[in-house]
Amino acid sequence: MAPEIIIPLLSAVLGGSIVAIVNHFLNTRRERKRKLTDLRIQTLITSWQKIEAASNIEDWKQRDRGSLYSGLEEAIANVMLLGNAKEIALARDFCIQVSNGSGASALPLLMALRSSLRNELGLENPAGDYMFLRMHRE
Repeated sequence: MAPEIIIPLLSAVLGGSIVAIVNHFLNTRRERKRKLTDLRIQTLITSWQKIEAASNIEDWKQRDRGSLYSGLEEAIANVMLLGNAKEIALARDFCIQVSNGSGASALPLLMALRSSLRNELGLENPAGDYMFLRMHRE
């Protein structure tokens, strides 16, 4: 082979290899970030549901209390693990209020979770008060 062919060929192979490696690295990073975002969104939606379910219930039956407490504990742990700084601070404040035994409001945490989840999902944050439906069953 003539040298005038080898140099452009090696240049093309080397350049293509570098582009392939960089492309692989960027795709891997983007995929990892997407998976983490999906995990965070799904986990925090479930956490929001569990915190909301355990909130504002006046007439807890003994059998329901254990499962609601377990769900609430799991939800708070997930917020501590995957929440942003504001959500973690609100979850910590909620834990402190609960441990003091003086009653605790999960509303600030629920509001922050709802806002950040809607933001990540590309949904607008509706104005107005938060409403929670509780139906009494016999």
